[in-house]
Amino acid sequence: MALVRSLVARRDALPKRALAAARVAGLLASLAVVAWVADRGVRAVNLATIRPGLLAGSLVAGLVAWLGLGRGWADLTAASSPARAVATWSRTQALRYLPGAIWAPASRAATVPGRRRRQVATVVTEAAVTLAVAVAVGGVLLAAGGSPWWALGLLALPAALALPAVLALPAVLTRLAPGGRTQRSALAESEVVGCSEVGVGRPASPAPVAPAAPVVSFNRLRAALAWYLGSWVAYGASVALAQAAVGPLGSPWRVAGAGCLAWAAGFVTIIAPSGAGAREVAYLALLAGTGPRGRLAAGAVASRLTFTAAELVVLAVVVVQRLRARENSAAP
Repeated sequence: MALVRSLVARRDALPKRALAAARVAGLLASLAVVAWVADRGVRAVNLATIRPGLLAGSLVAGLVAWLGLGRGWADLTAASSPARAVATWSRTQALRYLPGAIWAPASRAATVPGRRRRQVATVVTEAAVTLAVAVAVGGVLLAAGGSPWWALGLLALPAALALPAVLALPAVLTRLAPGGRTQRSALAESEVVGCSEVGVGRPASPAPVAPAAPVVSFNRLRAALAWYLGSWVAYGASVALAQAAVGPLGSPWRVAGAGCLAWAAGFVTIIAPSGAGAREVAYLALLAGTGPRGRLAAGAVASRLTFTAAELVVLAVVVVQRLRARENSAAP
C-alpha cells in the first residue's frame, strides 16, 4: 500500500515538475534571445552616434505610458485613491519578471475588494482590454505607415467592450435558472403560512429580483479605455524615439505601430517573463526590410531599456513613499 501511495504521489508531482521546468526553460530561452538581439545591436551601432536627447524623450514617453496603464487599473477597480491604486499596480507588475505568467495578475487580484469572481473578472478585463487597445493602436499606426491591412486591428476593441457583458452572463443565467428562484419561492411560501395563521388568506406578492450587475461596469471600462488609448500612443512614441536615437528607419508611424504589436506578441507569450525575447523577435519581423537588421535589433533593445528604466523610476518613487509612510506611522 505504501508503494502504491508513493507511485500516485510521484505521478501527481510530474505535472508540477514539468510546469516548473517549462517556466525555467522559458526564462532561459527568453534571456538567450534578448542576449542575441543585444549582441547584434551593439555590433551594428556605433555607440558614439547614439542621441541621448532622444533616449531621454523615449524615457519620458515611457513614463507617461506606464502611469497611464496604472491609472487605467485604478479606474477598473473604482479605487477611492487613484494614486494608491497606481502604486499597488506598479508593485505587482514587478512580479512579471518571475518565470510563469500568473504571479503579477494573482497578486493584483488579491488587492481588489469583493468576492473571488469580481477579483478574477477585473484582472481578466484588464488583460483583455490592454491587449485589445495595444493591437488596435498598433494596427492604426502601421496603417498610417503604409500598411493599410493592419487597420483591421481595430476589430479587437468591440470584443474588449463586450467583455463585461460576457463576464456577467453566468450570474444572469443563475438568476434566470429555476434553481435561482428557490430562495424567493421559499420566502413567499413562508409569508403565505404566516398570513393564514392570523386569518388572512391573501399571499404576499414576492419581491422582484434585481438583475445581476456586471462585475466590471461599462462606465469604469470606458474610463479605463481612455487611459489605455493614451498609454499605448505614448508607448508607440517611446519606441519611435528609441529607434531614432540609434538610427532612423524611415516612417516613425510604422516603427511605433510595430512596437505596440511587438508588446502584444510578448504579452501573449506567457512563458517569456515580461515578453523577453518574444517582443524583440516580433519587432524585427514586423520591420523586416525597412533597414539594416542590426539597427533594428539596437532599436528593440533601446526601447526595452528605456521602458524598463521608466518602470524602475516609478517603482523607486513608490517604494520611497511607502517607507516614508511607515516611518511617519511609527513615529510617536
